[in-house]
Amino acid sequence: MNNYSNMRIPATTKVSIKLFFFYLTDAIAVIGAFFIGTYIQGILKLPGTHFFVMQFLNVVFAVFCCLPTANNPGKKTIQVIFQLLKKDKNRYFSGNYRTKG
Repeated sequence: MNNYSNMRIPATTKVSIKLFFFYLTDAIAVIGAFFIGTYIQGILKLPGTHFFVMQFLNVVFAVFCCLPTANNPGKKTIQVIFQLLKKDKNRYFSGNYRTKG
């Protein structure tokens, strides 16, 4: 009898694959940024020096977006940027958190 046939991984478990010092999803994002830069090069036809500078800055920005933030190590920089862009600018919070009553 196989006692392990009905075992499942809980849905709340979150695991990322780590290659050397970089997560797999982050490596895919950096490689994707490189290929996007190459695609843009095909459209814009930049000179060689400009192309290499653009690719270098593109990869540096992709690595920066994959790094965890200093204030919240559980979130990556790109997640914080998306949260700032989605934030409701018409909603204000006061600094007073006292309850009435």
